[in-house]
Amino acid sequence: VSAAETAANDQLLRFTGEGAILTNISQDAYVEFMEVFFAALWSLAPQGRPGGVESLKYRHVQQFANDGYALRGNFKTAESYVYQPVILSPLTKRLLLEVYIPFLRPLVQPTRSGSPARDDPLFLSYNGGSTVLPGRLVSAFFRRTLSISITITTIRGMIETDVAERHARGEISESGRNAILEVNGHSQAIATEYYVANQFETTTRLAADAYGLASVVPSIGPIAPLEVAQWGIDHPDRSITHDNSRARWTSEEKDYLLAVADDIISECGGTAPARLMSSCLKRIKEDQSTRRIFHRRHIM
Repeated sequence: VSAAETAANDQLLRFTGEGAILTNISQDAYVEFMEVFFAALWSLAPQGRPGGVESLKYRHVQQFANDGYALRGNFKTAESYVYQPVILSPLTKRLLLEVYIPFLRPLVQPTRSGSPARDDPLFLSYNGGSTVLPGRLVSAFFRRTLSISITITTIRGMIETDVAERHARGEISESGRNAILEVNGHSQAIATEYYVANQFETTTRLAADAYGLASVVPSIGPIAPLEVAQWGIDHPDRSITHDNSRARWTSEEKDYLLAVADDIISECGGTAPARLMSSCLKRIKEDQSTRRIFHRRHIM
């Protein structure tokens, strides 16, 4: 957390401090900012899966400015929408609204007349494309700054552990603990049963309050408890169990797999070992925090 917070403050000073240069930003500088922003996003506030962040649109900027969070619709049921919140800390809110939106994004936005459209992707790569992989950027940040292997899934697991300890010490309430866990990694099956848009707004605000972000998101309301267990409970194809059916690879699975592969290759001096995929599979199974995101058929 401290590494991400320090780096985020450095980026804020770099782009908003006295003598800041905001033109002709190099690709390395842009990628570094994105690494820091996403590392801080997951380290300084409870977050869900990277797919919800990847799919944010430009129209969500206003909600971030007004509320400190945005609700991204994940899927539609017969009667209601279910949402994944993206919560900003005070620091990531400043990075987004004072640096990325006014200065960096316009530098890489595809050339055209007029302002960005409401349904344009919020986050862009340096070449203006919409393929931004937070998982790889977060892992790259911690490799570069601390020389350790940390993924978004690892961070989410660490937050759950921290929240459990804080609850045991009486620092946060039961409802606050459950709200953070819901935002941090609720399964879509449980979300379908318990939450529609207005209920999840309550969860989002309570989670932010319990995590010490009351100045960004107002606090209200209790929340229902959560239980998670076996492999793939958060996977969109979790119901697929037949041998002749294929489960899709999600962006979160791919992000994690690529990050692990990058780590193994780096440990081998930049050369892929002969049994790279076998080594990746072993590490996935060793990391208990991967159980919710990986479909059973992808690791067995």
